[in-house]
Amino acid sequence: MIASLVDKEVVRVSRVSQDGVRVRVSAGASSFRREERLEKLLVEARQQVEELRQQVDSPEHASLTAGQRAARKRAAADQQQRLEQAIAQLPELKQKQGEAARRAGHGKRGAQIRERQPRVSTTEAEARVMKMPNGGFNPAVNVQLAADTESRAILGVEVSNEGQR
Repeated sequence: MIASLVDKEVVRVSRVSQDGVRVRVSAGASSFRREERLEKLLVEARQQVEELRQQVDSPEHASLTAGQRAARKRAAADQQQRLEQAIAQLPELKQKQGEAARRAGHGKRGAQIRERQPRVSTTEAEARVMKMPNGGFNPAVNVQLAADTESRAILGVEVSNEGQR
């Protein structure tokens, strides 16, 4: 899009400015779970999906419309998928924690980092707890924008889960 605007001389890219902002996500602070709890919840979610499939197809639930059956199946499958996404984030978090512990050394701070277990949100796996402009810590993502300073055209957008870039 920007290339066509530059080609038609509507926008002239002379100087690019980059800035970012942390955006609060809808995940609650209480939705963050450790690996052990995530694994337990995933087993329960898989059982619930299977039980729900059997229940919805049983004659007892014949009064349910096709839409209601599909909605119940979809809700259970979505929960299972969110838990799988959260568990998939754990290796990356463990690696970052290991790097932080290595940088902190063998002292008291390094030991504190090593003792901490990574936690991931069950509602938004990509969210991380970040320090916000108001001084508090909330689940958030970091949105980075690149824009031309003269025309104010946005040239690029990136959303990441790292607090600092």
